[in-house]
Amino acid sequence: QEVRWNKQSMMITYLKDAVKTGRCKIIDNCSVDRVMHETVHVNSATSRKGHRRAVGVTACIGSRKITVRAKRCVISCAGSLHTPCLLLRSKFQNPHIGRHLHLHPVVPAAGVYSTPIKGWLGAPMTVVLNKFQHGPLNDGYGAKIECPSLHPGLLGATCTWNNPQAYARTMIDAQNITAMIILQRDKGEGKVTVGEDGFSPCIDYELDAGDQASMMNALQGALKIHIASGASRIATGHAGDIGFDIDADESLSKILPPRDRVKSAQIKKYLQDVQNRGMTRLKMNVFCAHQMGSCRMGNSGPDHSVVDEHGEVWECDGLFVMDASTFPTASGANPMLTTLATSHMLSSRLAMRLQYEDEKLTSADGVGKMQGMMKARREKRGVKPKSYGGFLQSSNSLLVAGLVVIGAVAVHYFVS
Repeated sequence: QEVRWNKQSMMITYLKDAVKTGRCKIIDNCSVDRVMHETVHVNSATSRKGHRRAVGVTACIGSRKITVRAKRCVISCAGSLHTPCLLLRSKFQNPHIGRHLHLHPVVPAAGVYSTPIKGWLGAPMTVVLNKFQHGPLNDGYGAKIECPSLHPGLLGATCTWNNPQAYARTMIDAQNITAMIILQRDKGEGKVTVGEDGFSPCIDYELDAGDQASMMNALQGALKIHIASGASRIATGHAGDIGFDIDADESLSKILPPRDRVKSAQIKKYLQDVQNRGMTRLKMNVFCAHQMGSCRMGNSGPDHSVVDEHGEVWECDGLFVMDASTFPTASGANPMLTTLATSHMLSSRLAMRLQYEDEKLTSADGVGKMQGMMKARREKRGVKPKSYGGFLQSSNSLLVAGLVVIGAVAVHYFVS
């Protein structure tokens, strides 16, 4: 059945198109454990002697272990949390794996209004304010103010807990509450490592001081928007912040129009209190909007990045990453389209390369382009890497595929 007027995610675009070709097999509820790789003993057009080459993956479907052999290459689209864990479990040792993690940290600014808002209705994220996006240093690392969907479950899970009475009041007022989020393009970085269970990601991230200053500046702006829009009460995500009840102060609610209330002494004092609270660790609700950058892309070698400009892992020929983990910095906007565009670019290049290797590329322009690209690739990857170990042994079941794609973003381009 056709899905219309909906977010055009991979479930109804890339995956759907791939399955329609009849040449794509999707294995769900499957956890990939490791990428198998072996040392190359003879020079070829795509690998040099002494380098490692990806030859498949080991995985589990419930309690059943399987091995998928890749004739051509392996692609990870497991995202910025699981792709680095997969590479680490596969014994790759590039020090940039899992580092440079960006999270688009978010803090909320809530407003309660006298009329119902019903923030769970309609399309989410249809309004954005870019006034603060350049940041306090005007370097592009600032914040956007966005308006998310606010259904009762999300409100109940994210609102600050002060006491049962205040929590109950918040939930009773749910239909009258709207929230803005301050989404920061973070300059600070975190890291992802493999957790104690040997599989799950473990995240280490603390807000950079510059990011905190930018978010606080935008938070002040969001609160002022609520006030000028006629909110009867405003609040932040600070622990212990019971908010400011504008309607309870008749000198504000009965005398001053909403646009002039920001200038009042009472509001100024509350905003200063918010500023003074800062963003002390564990004393404010801070959320993660998007994960990016933990296997970043670069064209100057493994000293600065995990993959090259074609998404191929420096340590292993035929192993590609095509997801948001390749971002070299945090994106300046919600990264869905950037992720799809990056995966489109990388997978299109790989599809052309495979056609070139099979001598099925007929365009003279395409052949010339690929010859130049392959020459540059050989020059950049010509230095023999350190030996990090050998072939990872398989288990009790075997599948054979031309390409193994872990995740879904890039799958369409190799079956069409």
